[in-house]
Amino acid sequence: MLFFTCVLLHELAHSLVALRFQIPVRGITLFIFGGVSHIAHDARSPRAEFLIALAGPVTSLLLGIIAAAAYWLLHGQNEAAAMICFGLAYVNVSLGLFNLLPGFPLDGGRLLRSMIWFAGDDFAWATRVAARAGQITAVCLIAAGAYLIVTEGQRALLNGLWISFIGWFLLQAAARTLTSTLLLHELDGVVARDVMRTNPPLVTADQPLSDLATLLLRQSTPRPISRPP
Repeated sequence: MLFFTCVLLHELAHSLVALRFQIPVRGITLFIFGGVSHIAHDARSPRAEFLIALAGPVTSLLLGIIAAAAYWLLHGQNEAAAMICFGLAYVNVSLGLFNLLPGFPLDGGRLLRSMIWFAGDDFAWATRVAARAGQITAVCLIAAGAYLIVTEGQRALLNGLWISFIGWFLLQAAARTLTSTLLLHELDGVVARDVMRTNPPLVTADQPLSDLATLLLRQSTPRPISRPP
């Protein structure tokens, strides 16, 4: 419970900074790998992206330092409480450092995207680079887990499988996030009027659906989306 409270504070830090930049936050979900803040849309500037992404790892590292200080104060007086603080210090520092890995959609990947975005002024290209970095990071984690299992055997089986599973999860997440982020970016500002047919085909109520399908296929003429100025 204490660990998930720390994860919640990590995500709250992201959310509060997002709200500071007037980006709505729909909620926070906690799951086995940590948590995620459901922010309504991507940041509108590299600076906002950088600060929102940085807030989470900084919070985790600060919590780790506080827990380490509590361990130092309690050590020798209350060993049970001291060991809880030691565990919290370890997991929070690990969480903060892991999230700083330069792979999208981790916080480190978003930091990388914000810097590339700032340097090149191209959100789509920055997203692609950060996602590729995420996939490379994921493959390295999978390879590290496999190497641990091969070299250490039974002693490192659980840790190796866990590291590889995290890598696999990150690999899938990077691909999904890349697709959805670029799609939403392309559709930003597009309304129904921009893509609808101005003269839709008319049919009678008793006309077979096969005729309608043939008519639609015959009249289907893809056209580019017109963006508002």
